[in-house]
Amino acid sequence: MKNYLIILLVTISLSGFSQIKQRSSTEGISIGFQVGRLGWNSDYFKFLSDNAGSGFNIGLNLSYGINQSVEPYLTYDYSSVGTSAVSVKSFSFSHLDAGVRFNFGGTVNQLRPFVQAGYGLRTASLSEVTFTNGSSGDVSFGGGTPHVGGGLNYFITPSLALNLKGNLTFGTKPSVLVNSQDTFDSADVGTFRLSVGVVYNLN
Repeated sequence: MKNYLIILLVTISLSGFSQIKQRSSTEGISIGFQVGRLGWNSDYFKFLSDNAGSGFNIGLNLSYGINQSVEPYLTYDYSSVGTSAVSVKSFSFSHLDAGVRFNFGGTVNQLRPFVQAGYGLRTASLSEVTFTNGSSGDVSFGGGTPHVGGGLNYFITPSLALNLKGNLTFGTKPSVLVNSQDTFDSADVGTFRLSVGVVYNLN
């Protein structure tokens, strides 16, 4: 009888241990790759944003988890906007963002939600734009802008996760350049990026 009790206690202990094993980690260095869609809007560029308002997005992410909750990051995204409905040869956005991500849950959780916020450099470039007077030229605008976002990490292993993320930039009104010359106009521009990807924790 005593032996049966010992076996039962060992089985219960092992069962409890298996239920609290580590399933995720956001601490230390992580690298990520993401793809998705970009959307943008602007009253200044209303015709463009109404008729060429979205595109394909691809990016890289580097972060360092100080602990399981706080994770500074650096992200670069490049977006190619569709131009089939407008008189523009090519149109692209780039975002270089730095900020801090706050992860929720602990290492026993496979699903880890997060929120993030920071500041970055956003630039846009349009080539061979046909203007209303019949002439054409290149247009660009850009500058610093704040961003906020959030998402979910689903950990397949403690170091490898699938990632779903949304990011919104807003605020500043960048100067508009035509053929590299300042027009002294300021454009209101907001962008939103929704992406899926993978994240690998090097630790």
